[in-house]
Amino acid sequence: MEAIKRTMKKKLSISTIVLSLVVFSFFSWTTVQQDDFVFQKGNQKVALELENGIKYLKWNETAKLKISVENIPKSLSVYGRGLKLLKGSNATTNESIWAITPEKKYLTNDTLKITVVGKDLKDKSWTHDFKFLVK
Repeated sequence: MEAIKRTMKKKLSISTIVLSLVVFSFFSWTTVQQDDFVFQKGNQKVALELENGIKYLKWNETAKLKISVENIPKSLSVYGRGLKLLKGSNATTNESIWAITPEKKYLTNDTLKITVVGKDLKDKSWTHDFKFLVK
């Protein structure tokens, strides 16, 4: 009986160690992936950055939004409520500057969604929604 208890304790401690490693690995990976304003698909990347590095928008206040892309071979579509293009990208830069003004009359909650649609190297379309908190 005593041998069975020792075996069970050993199995339990091994299970605890394995579970701890899995949980640690999961949280380590999620912290690396925590930037909500970067989307990456293979070697293609789209990054959104609000002026002054802020992470939220303010109701009825215009903020500048920079959209940077990497390895996007074809055009990129960007749309969302209150979004206006100020400066488009060109052959020398992969950045565009936008103005964004969240208005309560167009949103049903405190989140403004910006949708980006692009194509991968195989000409297959992909879509990603960026969500900005509005305070």
